[in-house]
This record gives sequence, C-alpha cells and structure tokens, in this order.
Amino acid sequence: VTVSVLYWNPAMSAALTLEQRLEAVAKRFDAIEKALAAAAAARKATKQAKATHQDCAVAENPEWKPCARDTPEVARLRQLTKELGLQTSKFAWVPSEYYDKPLAWRKQQLDAPSTHHLCKAIVLENTHCVNDDCADRQNSRYYVAVFQYVQRFDAEKVMRFVKGMNERIGKKKFNFRLAADGEAVTGFSHNAVVPFGLKTPMPIILSKEITKLSPAHFWLGGGHVDCKLRMDTEEFIARFDPFIADITVPYSDEELSTM
Repeated sequence: VTVSVLYWNPAMSAALTLEQRLEAVAKRFDAIEKALAAAAAARKATKQAKATHQDCAVAENPEWKPCARDTPEVARLRQLTKELGLQTSKFAWVPSEYYDKPLAWRKQQLDAPSTHHLCKAIVLENTHCVNDDCADRQNSRYYVAVFQYVQRFDAEKVMRFVKGMNERIGKKKFNFRLAADGEAVTGFSHNAVVPFGLKTPMPIILSKEITKLSPAHFWLGGGHVDCKLRMDTEEFIARFDPFIADITVPYSDEELSTM
C-alpha cells in the first residue's frame, strides 16, 4: 500500500495569496473603468440636452421669421441675427418722418423706456493710421462707434482711447473723422448702420454710457432708414466683444430741449 504524504509548502501558499490579491485588484480596476465610462456617457448626454435646449430657444424667437416689409438689406440682417443666435434682438419699422420728429416722439414709436435708449452707429476712419485695414483691432483703420443720441460724440476721446492702446506710436498717426466712404465699407446707408454684418468687418467701440442703461437694452439702426433694431446690452457685449470706452460728452439741458 502506497501512502501519499502532503507537505505544506509556504511558497505555494504565498503564490496563491498573491494571485487572489491580483484578481481582486483587477476587479476593482474593471469597476473603475465602468464608472468612468458611465460618467462620460452622462456628460455627453447633458451636453446634447443643453444644445437641444439652446436650439429650441433660438427657434422660439419670432423675430427670426421673414417679414413682408423687409428690404433685401433688412432681410439679410434678420437672417444674420438668426445665424448668430441673437435671442434678444427685435426689429421695428417706423414712419418715414421718424428723423423729422423730436427724440421724445421717436421714443414713443419704439416704445423705448427713455430717450437715452435711442442710439446710433457711425463709422470712423483714422486717416493717419499706419494700417490700411482692420486686422489689428487695437489700431484699426476703421471703427464703428455706438453711442446715445442724447450724448455728443467726441473724436478727441476716441483718439486718446485708441492711442492709449498704442503707446509706441506717435500722436500724429491718429486722426479720427467720419468715414467718407461709410456706406461703401458698411453696406448700410445713413441712419441705417448696424455695427455687425458689415461689408468690411471692423472693431466696435461701445459708449460706456450705454452700459449704464436700465432696462439694459438699446435701439439703433436696423439696416434701413425706416427700420430699427433693439438688442440687450449683455448679449451685444458677449457676442461682439466691443471696446467699452468714454467717447461722448452730454448735451446741455438747453440743447436737449431742441432735440
């Protein structure tokens, strides 16, 4: 009769213990990978939900719908506001005698909170600029300035502001005036200028006084002399990243009484 005798081997026991530990570690890593994959899927779903919500929000704005009265310029601008996702923009057609009437009358036509909410956009050219184009936003050949009708535009303040961004360039290289070829570079006629959608894209300088308005929105040209566009200040700044500067001086009470 043969009797088998089993001897305890410490090395074998250690090997089995290590194998068990490695198996346990592998299971933990597998669980971690599954958790990470689930988290990534959740983030993706959240992003898709947000994108869908934003698309729906844009689609809900009735101002994006074509208007039978729109001229080609206004129709193009209306489509552009949709493409840019400008959710707060609002168009309004006004009577042809709009600019023959005082500011108080114009305010009523637009149902604006005050005459301070009525603004204009003008194109400025630095005729002494060292650049021939608008590639350098800190020293552009052209700028479009947006300010209130109740404030007087001050070209000297604009010069100091732009010069301040170009300390190494001499003062003689700055001479701002209304652009003689304004309609050619913007694509919009007088009293219809919009600071975006221009033939020649250029940086915007927004009067700091506009940022103080309450409610925080303003009216300006809408692509046609008889069409006006309203935008929320916050969205305008977020979308177009304008320079915000002190570029005006207030009219006197006597001057305002005649406007």
